[in-house]
Amino acid sequence: MKNKLLKIRHNLTAFKLLKCILRSLPQGIKTSKWLLTLTVPVSFAVLLLDYSGGLEIIAKFTTPFFQYLGLPGVAAIVLITSIFTNIYSVIAVLAILGTDTRRYNYCGNVFNFTRFCY
Repeated sequence: MKNKLLKIRHNLTAFKLLKCILRSLPQGIKTSKWLLTLTVPVSFAVLLLDYSGGLEIIAKFTTPFFQYLGLPGVAAIVLITSIFTNIYSVIAVLAILGTDTRRYNYCGNVFNFTRFCY
């Protein structure tokens, strides 16, 4: 009898879990689409800037300003991205630029502050 009750309880828990997953799946898919529609184009644009040499041109002008923060000039792209898009696009841009961990951390803290400034 006890074994039968445990089996029923286990099936009930599995049913509740499945019901919860099925209820939240449409919202999860909707959020994923929204994130991808923002992150993929921004990442692609930065990748094109990197391959075309546009990042070097931008870095040439912004390096004097970002040297005070201890960051390279291409961090201006990350700053602009952090102001106009979400944090996931900023992470994608940082991954494309390929900098070291200290700069990732520093950029994350400094540019996350920009989210609270406006």
